[in-house]
Amino acid sequence: MTVPLPTVECWDEVDSTNRIAAEWLRVGCLHGRALRARRQTAGRGRLGRSWMASPDSGLTLSVVLAGPEWLALAPRIPLAAGVACADLLRARYDLPVGLKWPNDLVVGSRKCGGILCEGVTTAGRFAGVVIGIGININADEAALGEELAGRATSLFLETGRNEADLDGLASSIRDAVVAAAEAVSTSPAEHLLARWAALDSIRGRQVWFGEGDGATSGIAEGIAPDGGLLVQTADGLLTLHAGEVTTQPPSDPR
Repeated sequence: MTVPLPTVECWDEVDSTNRIAAEWLRVGCLHGRALRARRQTAGRGRLGRSWMASPDSGLTLSVVLAGPEWLALAPRIPLAAGVACADLLRARYDLPVGLKWPNDLVVGSRKCGGILCEGVTTAGRFAGVVIGIGININADEAALGEELAGRATSLFLETGRNEADLDGLASSIRDAVVAAAEAVSTSPAEHLLARWAALDSIRGRQVWFGEGDGATSGIAEGIAPDGGLLVQTADGLLTLHAGEVTTQPPSDPR
């Protein structure tokens, strides 16, 4: 019999939903426990970037996968979470939401959300995984700010629709993400890779990676079985496992 997941908690303001969810794991909590914050003041994105959300302009959600068994599945969890979020948003808003490696949610070339998965240990024991999800929902151009002009978007900007039921959306996303993660242990890896490939927004496009004048370009060739990004460069086929990848040259202000 399937055990119902706990109700998604909603707090008015937190510094970081991922930090709180990690603390839950360290002291022991139910699998699938999740926290949505109406306002986040010190959220963390990839590469140490901040992710802040003003009240109800975006969805800020962290989901707990509890248990040491998730350690062996950790490389595929970000892929599964990305596919689950993209599929749900496509169906709910009739939008062509895609994925940009490693786990940006995009509409066209503009980012509308991101996912950050973090393993949590306590007393030398792997306790589980926290899946942090941030999505621009009701933000207008002013809320996104000049710094992100042309590079970010929101579901409101794409559809003209204001989402009033963020609690319902959070519950739907939590359920989809947990189901997708649990399926990783029972489905062939090829199935997940094929689903991710169908949503890949940069495959076949020129990309740049590396810092400043040392940046290297190549053609994105999809993802490897271990979740790395395959890039065909002048020196051969590389597999990237970390770092920033862009579709604009480093000198491009966009």
